[in-house]
Amino acid sequence: MSKQPNNNISSNLFHVSNRHEHMSRIKLIFDDNIVIAKEYRKIWFLIPETVRFISDLVYLIKSKFSLKKASNGLYLVLDDFTLPFTQSIQIIRESDVIMYINILVNF
Repeated sequence: MSKQPNNNISSNLFHVSNRHEHMSRIKLIFDDNIVIAKEYRKIWFLIPETVRFISDLVYLIKSKFSLKKASNGLYLVLDDFTLPFTQSIQIIRESDVIMYINILVNF
């Protein structure tokens, strides 16, 4: 009995490489008011396919970098314009520069 070639391998490779076409990478800059290590102030960040809205991206960034503090004052800015949480992630394009801002609120 001879072994049949595994055609699934090539189709899986195609699927994996094809998948990256739908993912976007952005330049993420953290505001000075956010406590984070210096080497993470400016980074490339890959947005996974599961992210559908800006709110999803904010949640993902907060989770990845343990930014649980001041959740109401965190937002994203693109070209000096705030990205609303309800906006589709499709507003972001490959290599956009996104600032992650923290508004300090004193009570």
